[in-house]
Amino acid sequence: MNSSINFPVVSTQILPVCRLLEAKNVLLLQGPLGPFFQDFSVWLRSKNINVSKVNFNGGDWFYSKHANLFNFNQPIDNLSSWLQSLIKGKLIDAIVCFGDCRPQHQIAKQVCELLDVDFFVFEEGYIRPDYITFEYQGVNGNSSWSHEETVLLPVTINDPKDAEQKFIKMVGYAITYYIAMTLGKFWFTRYKHHRNTSTLKEA
Repeated sequence: MNSSINFPVVSTQILPVCRLLEAKNVLLLQGPLGPFFQDFSVWLRSKNINVSKVNFNGGDWFYSKHANLFNFNQPIDNLSSWLQSLIKGKLIDAIVCFGDCRPQHQIAKQVCELLDVDFFVFEEGYIRPDYITFEYQGVNGNSSWSHEETVLLPVTINDPKDAEQKFIKMVGYAITYYIAMTLGKFWFTRYKHHRNTSTLKEA
């Protein structure tokens, strides 16, 4: 069964996923808890796109297969210049992250604007459950949905596949991520998590 919705497109902007597929070298930052970005890397590579990833903590590193890896373990004040060097050296033409309010991602967006690099953001779906949002330049308050010039285009989509035992899977992903993040403090000594809470509370 199909569902009909109105999909927002700002002026003549192409759909974000189509714009992303025009990239040749994509850099991933922090993704959702679990292996989503690993699978996303495989998908991008199947489209003949080179994929690199920046890890900020042990949890990021644990879920970082199928990409060229770069570990950032410096004061966050150095991230802007570090990213600029990485982008120029690897000819990055698009950055993808999950959530645009984390300090690392806010800095990355500024760097993208400076270097004219596309910036894409995943977020938990606006239409929940079983959806994920993917937008160009920002989500939520930074989304094109909130722009006056947004034009709603009718789009027909397939009903989502049911994610079996999704809650149990997410619990497992979260526990694994935060354990890896805690153990990874020996290597990622300068990392500060965007949520000011303990690993035990998160897990």
